[in-house]
Amino acid sequence: ADADAPRRPRVKAVRLELGTLEESGTGRLARLAGRTPVLAVAGRVAVEQRGKPRGLRDARLELAWVDPATGAVREVPVEVARGGGALRFTATAPLPEAPAALRLRLLWRAFAWQRELRPAG
Repeated sequence: ADADAPRRPRVKAVRLELGTLEESGTGRLARLAGRTPVLAVAGRVAVEQRGKPRGLRDARLELAWVDPATGAVREVPVEVARGGGALRFTATAPLPEAPAALRLRLLWRAFAWQRELRPAG
């Protein structure tokens, strides 16, 4: 193996803490005013590692709507802050016209993790 190649992270666990996952602009008055319905999402993805912890500088979070019927993916811009072994994220995603799942994905070197985000209820 190449000594300069990035090593695979030794991830023990990934924990998702959702602080916000709420729709707005979906009511009758918002529709009359012409507001686009959106979903606000914010949270924290904490990565527990085995052995010596590695920084998350090259880790990426992706957020996307996924159409369950076609598999089509529509990326959602997400803001990410790193620190303390975690990635904090915020995004505002316009709600899709057709039913779709909101997928959060962590990509870090040769490691991938994902979850579908759903509002409670």
